[in-house]
Amino acid sequence: METRTRKDEERKKDNTWKNRDKEKMMKDGHSRPRSYERHATSSIALKAAFNGERLSQISAFAIDKYKLERKAAKKAEATINRELTMLKHLFSKCITWKFAKSTPMKDVKLYKESNNRVRYLTDKEARRLLTACNKDFRVVALAAMLTGLRHNELCSLRWSNVDFKNDSITVESALKMVRLDGCRCIRI
Repeated sequence: METRTRKDEERKKDNTWKNRDKEKMMKDGHSRPRSYERHATSSIALKAAFNGERLSQISAFAIDKYKLERKAAKKAEATINRELTMLKHLFSKCITWKFAKSTPMKDVKLYKESNNRVRYLTDKEARRLLTACNKDFRVVALAAMLTGLRHNELCSLRWSNVDFKNDSITVESALKMVRLDGCRCIRI
C-alpha cells in the first residue's frame, strides 16, 4: 500500500509547461479569433523556451533571460510583451486552479510600449480621400488631415475650443491621466 506524501502531491500539481499550455488552450474559450491566433503565435516561442520545464522551475530570472533572447532575436517589444502577458495569464490560471502557489511574473517588468504610429497620406491619397467624401464629411476629413486630431477629439470639438485670434484649437484630451491639465493646443 502506497502512502502519498506532501511532496508527491506537490509534484502532481507541478505540471510541465507543455501540459499547462495545452490545458489553458482547451479550457479558455476564445471569443475572438484574433485572440486565439495571438495566443497560438505566442505559444510557439514560449514552448521553445520553457517546454518540459516544471512550473516551479520557471523563475523570474528565466523569464528575464527569455526577454533578452527574444530582444536579441530582433522581436518587437510589443511582441515580447504579448508573449509575457500570455505567460502571466497562464500562471494566474494555475494559481486559480491550485496548480501553483505563486507567479514569478510579479517580479518581471514588461517593456514600455510606444503606441505612436505616424503615417502621413501622400498628396495622391489625400486627393482621393477628399474626392470620395460627400460635401458634409469633406470638412471633417480635411480638419483631421490638417490638424491630426483623433476621431473622438474631432467629434467633441466646440466653437469655444477654436481660437481664431491665436490660430489654435484647444483639445480636451479623452486621456486626462496622460496630461496634467487634460488639454493640448494645436496650431491651425
